[in-house]
Amino acid sequence: MCVDFSLIYNHPELASTRTKLDPSADRVASLSDTVGDYRRAFVLFCDLMHATPEVQEKHIHDQVIMAKSFFDFFYWSIIGLRSLQSNKPGICYANGSYFPMEKELPDLKGCASYCHSHLNEPVRALDLTNDEQAVFAYLACFIHGRVVKG
Repeated sequence: MCVDFSLIYNHPELASTRTKLDPSADRVASLSDTVGDYRRAFVLFCDLMHATPEVQEKHIHDQVIMAKSFFDFFYWSIIGLRSLQSNKPGICYANGSYFPMEKELPDLKGCASYCHSHLNEPVRALDLTNDEQAVFAYLACFIHGRVVKG
């Protein structure tokens, strides 16, 4: 079933319920955990976008374009922050699960190790306070562009 993006943007509760965010990484993630995390992050992203007066002043068409453009960076940013909070190597999700970097688990594209070395460790090196982490996540909503390897 294909749903119009602008409908989901305006009603993010259709994508996921607003559950408590749990970065504990107490268990290894299943496929449904991964999909659920992506959806839950989108709800959080939409909530932040809707809470920003400068975004709400824009025409809905422009808001949707912004949301489509900015969500990916926001998502990877909060994964880095969650991994920082959990202190587990790998990709940490908001539902208490994580995808570890352990070799016995299949990570065919090397996503967990790439995320750990190119996202988790650099974020950890920033040594952010809780307030700075909140600002980092908020600002990640509005960063557009790609990081290019040098």
